[in-house]
Amino acid sequence: MPNKNTIQFYVNYHLVELDSQSATKTLLQLLRQDLTLTGTKEGCAEGDCGACTVVVAGINARNTLNYEAVNSCILPISLLDGKQIFTVEYLSERDSASHPVQQAFVKEHASQCGFCTPGFIMSSFALHQKRLHDSQIKDLTSEQVSDIFAGNLCRCTGYGTIISACKNACNTPYSNTVNEAEIIDRLQNLKSESLKAYSNQNSIFIQPHSEEELIEQLSLHPNATIVAGATDIGLWITKQRKQIPALISTKSVESLRKIQFTGNRVKVFAAVTYSEFMEFIADKSDELYQYLLRHSSVQIRNQGTIIGNLGNGSPIGDMAPALIALEAKLTLMSFRGSREIQLQDYFIEYGRQDIQKSEFIQSVEFELPSKSTTFKTYKISKRHQQDISTVAASFLCDVTDGVITKFKAGFGGVAGTPTIATCLEESLVQQPVSASLFSHAANQLTQEFEPLSDHRGSKEYRRQVCRNLLIKFYIEHLKPLEKLKEA
Repeated sequence: MPNKNTIQFYVNYHLVELDSQSATKTLLQLLRQDLTLTGTKEGCAEGDCGACTVVVAGINARNTLNYEAVNSCILPISLLDGKQIFTVEYLSERDSASHPVQQAFVKEHASQCGFCTPGFIMSSFALHQKRLHDSQIKDLTSEQVSDIFAGNLCRCTGYGTIISACKNACNTPYSNTVNEAEIIDRLQNLKSESLKAYSNQNSIFIQPHSEEELIEQLSLHPNATIVAGATDIGLWITKQRKQIPALISTKSVESLRKIQFTGNRVKVFAAVTYSEFMEFIADKSDELYQYLLRHSSVQIRNQGTIIGNLGNGSPIGDMAPALIALEAKLTLMSFRGSREIQLQDYFIEYGRQDIQKSEFIQSVEFELPSKSTTFKTYKISKRHQQDISTVAASFLCDVTDGVITKFKAGFGGVAGTPTIATCLEESLVQQPVSASLFSHAANQLTQEFEPLSDHRGSKEYRRQVCRNLLIKFYIEHLKPLEKLKEA
C-alpha cells in the first residue's frame, strides 16, 4: 500500500486535500476559516457545549458507513484522513427539500436564537442514520434522546420541543437520504493510499499501521505525544495554546482497536473508544454501562478512549476509580519490551505517571465481578451528565457467611491522582458486616485523603461525600446480607 504525505477527506460533497496546514489545526477552524462553512458554531472550544457538532463517517466491518457525532472544536484535522465529514450544510446541499430532521425541528419550533441548533441537528442526523443500520434503535424514548443530547447543552427553547423533534424524525419510517454506495466508493479510493506521516513547519503527525511501526516511531521520537481521540489533547491546542511538535496516532493500528473477552476477563486495547467499549459491556455489566452513560457525552465518547483517560493520569478521570476497584492492570510496551503494572501503581503524583520515554500503554485488563460479588460505582457532579466529577467512588466487596472476605475501593477527585483507600480496605476485611463497622470506617475514611478545595467543592465537602457514599453502599448493598445472616 503506497504512502502519501497529504491528508485527504471529504467534507460534504467535496474532497479536501491538505499538505501544508498544521497537523494540530482543528476541524472547526478548517470548516469556518478555510472552507467558510459557518453553519458549524464555536461555543466553548473545549468539547462541552456541542455547538460545533459534526458527523464523521467511515467504513465499518459490514462495509456500510458508521456515523459518529463529534466535537469539531477539539478534533485535529490529522485524525481525519480517509473519512467523510457531514456538516449542517450537507443537509441543505443534498437537494431542494429540507432533511427530515430539519423538517421535524421546524414543525416542533425546536429553536430559538438558533446558535445551538446546528449542533442539535447534527446529533439528530447521526442518530437518524444509525437507525438505518441498527434494528435495536427504534421507538426511541425521551430518556434515550436526552442521553443523545447530553453533549448539546443549550436549552433556550426547553427540553420538550427539541426531544420531540428528534423522536419524530427518528421514529418515523424513512428511506436513507445519504448515497452510501457513492461515499463508500470514494472513501475506498482514498484508502488505496495510506497516510503514515504528515509534516509542515510547525508539527509532524505520524500514523503507524502496526504495533511494530508504533514502537519504532516512538523509539525515533521519544518526546512525541501519543494521540488517539484527542479529547484531552484538543484542549491543549484550544485552551492552553500548546505547540505540539510531534503527534503519533494509535488509531490506525488495528491490533489496538480490539477488546478481548476470555472467561470473565476483559482486555481493552489502546485505541478502543468509550462508545465501542459501552457497546461491548452493555450486556455484561449494567453497573459499568450505567456509570459510563454519565461519562462525558456521546460526542466525547465517540472519540475518547479508555486508555487515553487512564494514560493522562487525571485525578478526576472517571474510568480510573472503577478499574482500580476491579484491580485492573496495565500492559506497557516499548522497544525495550513489555511490562505489566497494577493500575493503582501507574499514578505516582499529580502530573506524573509510571511511564517511560518511548513507552505506550497497550492495554488494560480486569475481571468482571461475579454474581456473588457486590460492585458499585458512584459519580457526584454538578450536572447528571456531561460534567467533571467532584468525587467518584467505586466499591467491590465479597461477603461469605456475613464476613467481608474482600474489599476494594477506588476514588477520584480526592487527591492528586486517582487513588485506593488502603486503610479502609484493611479495616473492613475479615470483619463481620455491621452498621457499627461501617459507621466507624466511614468516619476514619474522612481522614484518609487530603482533597483540594476548588469551585466544584471544598475539601470538607469531598470528605463528607466519601463518607456518605460508603454508608450508602453499606445500606443499599451490604445491610441485606447482614440481615440474612441474622435470619
